[in-house]
Amino acid sequence: MKLRRLVFLRIAAVASLTIVVLTAGASIFVLTSYRAEMTALEQTRLSVLARRLSRPVLEDDRVQISDLLHSMVRQNRFWRYAFVLEGETCLASTLPGNPPAKLMNGSRPGGAGFTLRDRRGEVITEIAAPIPHTIAVLHMVLDRAAIDRSAWPLLARIGLAGLCGLVLGWVLAAWTAQRASREVKALTALLRSAMDDAEADPVAAPANGGEVAELVELFDQQMQQRRHAVAELERHKRFLDNIVEALTHPFYVIDATDYTVRLANSAAQQCGIATAARCYQVTHGRTSPCEGDDHPCPLETVRATGRPTIIEHEHVAPDGRRQIVEIRGYPILDASGNVTQMIEYAIDITERKEAEQALKESEARYERLYSMARLMADNLPDLLWAKDLEGRYLFANRALCERVLMASSTEEVIGKTDAFFAKRELALHPDDHRWLTFDKLCSQSDAAVLESGETVHFEECGYVRGRYVCYHVHKAPLFDEDGRLIGTVGSARDITKEYAVEEERRLL
Repeated sequence: MKLRRLVFLRIAAVASLTIVVLTAGASIFVLTSYRAEMTALEQTRLSVLARRLSRPVLEDDRVQISDLLHSMVRQNRFWRYAFVLEGETCLASTLPGNPPAKLMNGSRPGGAGFTLRDRRGEVITEIAAPIPHTIAVLHMVLDRAAIDRSAWPLLARIGLAGLCGLVLGWVLAAWTAQRASREVKALTALLRSAMDDAEADPVAAPANGGEVAELVELFDQQMQQRRHAVAELERHKRFLDNIVEALTHPFYVIDATDYTVRLANSAAQQCGIATAARCYQVTHGRTSPCEGDDHPCPLETVRATGRPTIIEHEHVAPDGRRQIVEIRGYPILDASGNVTQMIEYAIDITERKEAEQALKESEARYERLYSMARLMADNLPDLLWAKDLEGRYLFANRALCERVLMASSTEEVIGKTDAFFAKRELALHPDDHRWLTFDKLCSQSDAAVLESGETVHFEECGYVRGRYVCYHVHKAPLFDEDGRLIGTVGSARDITKEYAVEEERRLL
C-alpha cells in the first residue's frame, strides 16, 4: 500500500504540474493570438472609416467628421476614442477639450497597432489609418480590457479542458500506481524464486512491510551474487589467460567465417601472428587461404569433418626463415554443432624434420653398407658367422647356410643355434647318425673361446650331409662399442681335400 500511495502521489503531482503549466501556456498563447487577431480586424474597420472620411476632410467639414467618429465609437464596443490629425492639427476628436497629443504624453509612433500607456497608466492599443487623398491620419485607441473580456469564453473552455486533463491525470496516476505495485510484487516474487533456485539464504521481509524496501534488499543481494559471479569469471579468465600464455608454442583462435585471428598468445605474436589479421597472410604471406595437397587448409578440413586434424605446413617466420610446423586444429562448435572457430596450435618441427632427414640418410648409408657387407660375405666361399653368448646366430653368410646348416635363407638362422639345425636334419634322416655332427664340436669350441677371451685357430672335422669334411677354423670373442663381451665371431675354410692329401702322405 505504501508503494501504491507513493507512486500515485508522485505521478499525480507531476501530472497536475504539467496540466497547470500547459493550461497556463495555452491561455497566454490564445489570449495573445486573440488580441492580435482582434487588433488586425479593427485595423480593417478603421481603414474603411478612413475612406469614408476622405470627402469630409477634403471639404474641411469638421462637424461631419466628428459625427462620423462619435457614431463609429458608439457602434464598436472595442473602440475607446478616436481623433483625426492633419499634421499637428486635430481636426476632430471624441474627447473634446482633451488634446490627443497631451493624452499620449507627446509620444505617438507613426505605425499602427502599437501598445503604450496613457497618463493614468492604463495600457492602451492605438491603431491608425491614413485618410485617402489627404495628409490627415485617423487614429483610434482600442479598449484592451473589452477585448480581453471578449476572450473569456474561450479561456473558460481552455480551463475546462485543463480540469478534465487534471482529472484524467489523477485517474492515470491511480492506474499506474496499481500497475506498478503489481509489477513490483511480481518482480519481488521472481527475485525470491531466483534466489531460492540459487540456494541463497532466505530474505526476511522488512518490519514495515514496504514493497520498495523489500525489493531494494532483494536487488542488493542479487547484485552481490552477480558481483561474486563476475569476480569468479574474472578469476577463471585470468587462469585461462595464464594457461594460454604459459604455452611455449604459438596458440591462436581463428574465425571460421573470414579466417581472422581472434586470439593469440605471446608466442604466436612473436611469430608475427597478431589478432585481427588473416591467418594465411601472417603465416604464409598469401593473399588467399591455403589450398592444394602441398598446403592443405586445416580450417577447411576441420570445418568439413567437424573433428580435430593434424597437418604439416611450411610457415614463414618474421625474419623470412622457412619453418616446418605441425598444425593441430581443434573445432569450436556452436549449439547447433556448426564450426564457428578453430583452435590452432603450431609446433616448430624444423629440427625434428632435419633430424629425421639425417636419420633417413644415415639409414640409407647403413643399408648400402650392410648390402655391400652382405654381398661380400655371401660371395666368399669361406664360412662366416657371429653368435651371441647363448650360441644363437647373429649373422651367417650364404656358404654357411647352404653347405652346413641347410637353412632356406640367411635370415632363417638368426636367433637359432647349431643344435636346432642338427636336430632338424637328423629328424629328416633318423637312420643316419653321421648325417650332421658339427653341432657338438661347435658348441664346445664356442665355450672355450668365451671362457678364455682369446682368438683361437684349429682344425675341426665332422660329418655334413653324411660326408666327412674338415675345416680350418678361426674363432674370436665379439665385443660391442663399450668393450663388453657379447658373443663370438668366426670363419672356416673347407680343407677337406688338403687334409686328405696330407693323410695320404703320412700313410706313405
